[in-house]
Amino acid sequence: DQVGQYTKHALWHEVGDYKGQYSESKVLQEAAGYSKVYKVWQQLKYYLNGSFGESRLSMKSVAEIYEIWCFLEVKSIIESLGFKPQRKALSHLKQVQFEKQFPKDEMAAAFVYQHESDGMQIELAHEASFTPKGSANRTWLANHRPDIALRVALENGESFFILFDAKYRIDTTQMGDKDAVPEDAINQMHRYRDAIIHQQHLEYESPLKSRPVLGAFALYPGFFPEQKSEQNPYAEAINEIGIGAFPLLPSENNQDSNNYWIKEYLAQKLGKTRKALEYKKSSSYDYHFVEDSARIAPYGVNVSRHFGLTFVAPVNELDRDQTYLEKAKTGSLKGYHTRLIATNRQNVHRNIMREIRYLVLTVRDSNQDREQLGKYLYTVASVKLLPRRDIDKEITGKDSDAIEKYWVFEFSETPVLLLNIIKKPYEEHFNFKLTQVERLPEVSHWGEIQGSLELYENLSAIW
Repeated sequence: DQVGQYTKHALWHEVGDYKGQYSESKVLQEAAGYSKVYKVWQQLKYYLNGSFGESRLSMKSVAEIYEIWCFLEVKSIIESLGFKPQRKALSHLKQVQFEKQFPKDEMAAAFVYQHESDGMQIELAHEASFTPKGSANRTWLANHRPDIALRVALENGESFFILFDAKYRIDTTQMGDKDAVPEDAINQMHRYRDAIIHQQHLEYESPLKSRPVLGAFALYPGFFPEQKSEQNPYAEAINEIGIGAFPLLPSENNQDSNNYWIKEYLAQKLGKTRKALEYKKSSSYDYHFVEDSARIAPYGVNVSRHFGLTFVAPVNELDRDQTYLEKAKTGSLKGYHTRLIATNRQNVHRNIMREIRYLVLTVRDSNQDREQLGKYLYTVASVKLLPRRDIDKEITGKDSDAIEKYWVFEFSETPVLLLNIIKKPYEEHFNFKLTQVERLPEVSHWGEIQGSLELYENLSAIW
């Protein structure tokens, strides 16, 4: 009642509609510091509206502005890596008063990009929505809407997500004099990766479930002006588990001093160009799924990308004792060893070596032969990385005190005699090939292990 009495005061009878012109604050337009923020906001507003003269500057928190700017920055980085725009689904944006609002379906308002050289396609979306009602990618118990979502689709049909959340907050207590992202932001990244599930629908079975998020990262306004010469404080976590954060701030004069770390990460994951990274289409598919962060399985479970991975390689016959060579010829070996530097030379990741389940070893029947023969298929019981001096002579055929690291394969049972003997030209230079055990009946010569028969071929030295 008291408020009602005040509203009837004669003072309010003289108040009417404002007939003058609207103008923005002079402080925003001219004051040091404010003018730059005002200019950035005008650019963002124009991007959202898509045309001139459609809205006025609305009340918006700095956190929201930072989120939209981060989206535009990621978009700019993708374009700088050589991805060409294909289409954009912005026609479904909804106008609410003076703001454009993105729809809430999965991968909403996605910009679509493609690498012409390898067919990789990227969908970039703001606030993609993952819900229990989703089909291919869904959650079970809650809705999740990361600020920025990248869905990367390879030409062979496989795909994965890289997610970002913009957090306009800094924690100055975690890392001493370095800016850190708040702990709850990192926890949110873990929730994204754990909660979002990909379903591969099958005709007569329940869907196959997998976790499609290869990386989830917080973006925050940490100040690191020397990113090119420093290491991201979250680099170890990013490499080991695919969770972390990237400091991201505007840079003066369009320099990349404040976005160098995130740009390098995306260049590594997506590639500046496939030609620059020097690997072929067939092998590039595997590249994304063999790193440590992509292969963390529940305890007691092993992750394998290719089942029945088979290592085809020659026995080193130089200076080996006759007992060892006879065992190699008759399929009686208990194990095999090869240098770590040899697998590094062919850019084969350590996780790939640990994935090997079978070996075919070629050896000459006599010293005068010009070809080695692979007759037996050995089953691998264990794969270890040991100093040469710690490997039993029964496996090496020769004593050594060297401390150089070697891969050691221990065999579990009597080998199987191959239907097709695999012939390999004898040479002292060591090399090996990887294939699948079910493809061995198609192979009778070393040179035939190529194309679709050869796995992990010509991987990049980016490891």
